[in-house]
Amino acid sequence: MGKGAGGKGNQLAGRRFDEDGGKGKDVAEFEVPDHLLTVQNRQVLSRINKARRGNKGQRDWLLWSVDAFAYDGSEDFEEWLSALFLKVFHLLPEGGYKLAASDIITEPFSNGFQDERGIYHHHVEGEHRIMVMPSIGIVGFYGASGELRKRLDPDGVATAWNWTMVGAPASEHVGTIAAPEASDSEWQLALEKLRKTFGTGKGATLCIIDSGISPATRELEGRVIQQWSIQLGHDGQLHPDYMNGDDTIGHGTSTATIAAGKSVGVACDAQVISIRIEMTRHGNELKYDFRDLLEAFDVLLSPRSQIVNGRGIMEQIDTLLLPNGICRSPRDNSAVFMSGIMAKLPVMFELHDVVIVAAIGNQSGKTSFPADQPQVFSVGALTEEGLRWSKSGFGKGGTGSDLPTAHICGCNMPCEDLDGRIILRTGTSMAAASVAGIFTALAQKKRNSRSRWTRMLNYIRILNDENGVLPIISAEN
Repeated sequence: MGKGAGGKGNQLAGRRFDEDGGKGKDVAEFEVPDHLLTVQNRQVLSRINKARRGNKGQRDWLLWSVDAFAYDGSEDFEEWLSALFLKVFHLLPEGGYKLAASDIITEPFSNGFQDERGIYHHHVEGEHRIMVMPSIGIVGFYGASGELRKRLDPDGVATAWNWTMVGAPASEHVGTIAAPEASDSEWQLALEKLRKTFGTGKGATLCIIDSGISPATRELEGRVIQQWSIQLGHDGQLHPDYMNGDDTIGHGTSTATIAAGKSVGVACDAQVISIRIEMTRHGNELKYDFRDLLEAFDVLLSPRSQIVNGRGIMEQIDTLLLPNGICRSPRDNSAVFMSGIMAKLPVMFELHDVVIVAAIGNQSGKTSFPADQPQVFSVGALTEEGLRWSKSGFGKGGTGSDLPTAHICGCNMPCEDLDGRIILRTGTSMAAASVAGIFTALAQKKRNSRSRWTRMLNYIRILNDENGVLPIISAEN
């Protein structure tokens, strides 16, 4: 494993350790370092995630990277495990997890066992447990959704702990990983096959309406040709703000890099246009208003849209990505905005040759607007094993057709975050981003929207599962 992000020594939850295990400079009390997990081989990460999923149901989780103490088989496993937890014991706040760590130090197998994969499991209390992957020195804390923080730190003493790295809403599960560089990894091979089959999007343009794109992104460097936002003005009206389009949430940056990132995206040579609209998180969902989306459509289709590289913006857009579907909010108390959006969709598809892609949504048995519209290519998510993701939406469209139009992997997708790190995200938004990347890549040879839609259908295999029809995109037609 590579070393931590903060210098020559390995980082460990607020301390920096030299290779010999000596204590180095304090980073910040109880602060989890930026790069908690550095794993070059995605197959290894997949094993961790499968171990993490263990019991069914949503879990919060926190990973510590302690690769300085990875088990190499040269010593007794029980002694190694005890020494590992002795080293990190002082970093844990008082509580059930610290008591469990004490048990591991004195008698590792009192409440624990090592499974056939070599992963060590230790019961804490209730649904909580500690897991260790010895070969790469990863310690994981797992607990029931919403319970991990107060069980791991019941008195709230670890105030500087970066709890943004603990779990995530069920709709957008996040883990951390270094940029996958192993050319023979399962993920890299799949990406290379997609690029070989569909192209890399050279000369094509993808437009994304989402939370914006981070200026720190390296995956899209030099290829974001326009970036702006829809803002509510002092006059109470919405206006385009061509000076402000930076992402502050991370969703737009992640989906953009899945679609067109240079190392993690399909359309790695495509240009990108980003339109930011106001988004807020409500429970497991990111919400934005129909009114804001309609304004973005109006600006794109009107003469007031900016000229980019000497051409009108709609002359350049080949694919439009609406990654996370849309959820209603109080401002959307009228069907007027929905009707306006529905009127714009065929104009974009038929007159401007833009393929519109939208996530079906992260609510099983339901669909989202406008993914349910006939001019929109709706996308659901598959697991890494090729099964329908448990939270991926499905249902009937306005014309009675089965939705979504197709599925592709949307679980543990490598993408970039706000700080320029490669992380993993899960959700139908991530699956939709991949499909938008494919449609953009196809525009490299043929821009016509109907031709690209038809060609994509040639790469869909129709399967069935307990929820009905399961159309899957395959790189082999």
